[in-house]
Amino acid sequence: MGRRILGLDALRFLCALCVVQGHLRLSGYLILDHLHGPTSLVYWVRVVVNQGIPIPNGPNAVIVFFVISGFCIHYPYRNEKKLNVRQFMVRRYVRVGVPAVVAGFFLYRTGFHSLQDSVLWSVLCEMIYYSIYPLLMSLKHRFGWRWLIAGSFLLAYAVVASQMGGPYNGDFPSLGAGLTWILGLPCWLLGCLLAEKQAKFRVHGPKAQWLFRCGIVLASFIGTTLRFHQGIGYYWSEPALGILIYFWLGTEIAYYTVRKPWKWLEWCGSWSYSIYLFHAPIAIYVGNMLKSTLSKSPLLLVELASLLVGCYLVYRLVERPAHLMARRYRGGGGGRAATASAA
Repeated sequence: MGRRILGLDALRFLCALCVVQGHLRLSGYLILDHLHGPTSLVYWVRVVVNQGIPIPNGPNAVIVFFVISGFCIHYPYRNEKKLNVRQFMVRRYVRVGVPAVVAGFFLYRTGFHSLQDSVLWSVLCEMIYYSIYPLLMSLKHRFGWRWLIAGSFLLAYAVVASQMGGPYNGDFPSLGAGLTWILGLPCWLLGCLLAEKQAKFRVHGPKAQWLFRCGIVLASFIGTTLRFHQGIGYYWSEPALGILIYFWLGTEIAYYTVRKPWKWLEWCGSWSYSIYLFHAPIAIYVGNMLKSTLSKSPLLLVELASLLVGCYLVYRLVERPAHLMARRYRGGGGGRAATASAA
C-alpha cells in the first residue's frame, strides 16, 4: 500500500522547469535572440523553439501535473472501499492550500490580481478535485473509471463548444475559474485510472523509453502550434493530450521499477510545488531590483538562480511544515488507507 513510486518527483521537477522557462522565456532571450545565419533558417529555428521544442511549455506541463496528481491521490486508496473523508479533506487542504495562500499574497503584491493570470488557477482545480474525490470514488465503484472518464471528456468538450461565441483566447484557463476545472477533470481521472493499471505496463529499454519521451514532446509541440498558428485553443488539445500522457507516464513508472532515477532530480522534485507557486513573484522581485544594473541575458540567469534558491527556502519555511502538519492529522480514524496516505 505504501510503496513509493520512483520517477514521479523527477518528472514533476522537469515540468516545473518547463513552466519557469515559459514564463521567463529563457530559450528566447538566451538563445533565439542571439542566432546568426541565413534569414530563413533563423526564422524557422525561432518558430520551432517558440512552439515548445526542445523544451515543452508550461501549459502542457500542467496537464502532466494533473495526471500525476490524480495518480498520487488515488494510489493509496486504489484498493479501498471506504474513505475517511474528514481526514482526507483536511490533509489535502492543509498540504496544498497553506502554501497556495502564502503564494497568493506574494503573487498579488507583484501584480497578479486574477486567478487566470497566475498559476493559482490550476491549484483551484486541484482543490475542487480533492473536494469531489469521495463522490468520484463512489461513482467509480458503481460505474468504473472508464465510464467516468468518457463522461468527463464529453462534458469538457461540451463546455468548450458552448463558450466559443466570445473573443478568442486559446489559453487553457481562459473560460474562467468556474469552468476550467471541468476541462482538466478528464486528465485528473486518467491519473486515478493509472493508479490502478500501472502494474500492467511492461518495462521497455532505454532506447524505446526515449522514443516515448520524444513522442510526448512532439505532441506538446503540435498542441502549441495549433494554439498559436491555427486558432485551436489549448482547451481543445490538452484534454486529449492527457490520454497520451497517461500512456507515457505508465511506461515511465514501469521503467523506474528496474532503474533508479537520478537522486538529485528526485530531491528537486520534492520541492517542485514551491517552484511552481513562487517562481514568478521571486523572479519579478529580483528583476525589478537588478534591471537597472544588468542586461537582459545576465539578469535572466540571476533571476533563475535566485528563484531556485528562494523556492527551496520557501519549501523549508512554508511547504514542508504544511506537509508535516497535514500528515500528523488523524481525523478520528485511519485504517490501512490512512497509513498509506501518510507514507
